[in-house]
Amino acid sequence: MPAKMVYENARRIVGAEVQNIVYGQWLETVLGPFTLFYSGLAISPFRRTSYRSYIDPSIRNEFATAAFRFGHTLIQVITNHARKTLH
Repeated sequence: MPAKMVYENARRIVGAEVQNIVYGQWLETVLGPFTLFYSGLAISPFRRTSYRSYIDPSIRNEFATAAFRFGHTLIQVITNHARKTLH
């Protein structure tokens, strides 16, 4: 198999794993199952999903910045919790 094909396959797998972690685990923890369900973001084993090429997957810079800052606020909570656990 050519190196480019190996790279593209690995890229698809990593992207799918990231989506699984974000939508299947992390987002539910942050937003809660109620919010996910009513916003249409919940993953259901009974509902089939498909790729829609007409949807633009890009995000605005303002949203990316807010998400980046929000993610960093979680780090302090995690480190404070770990510090208390260790002492």
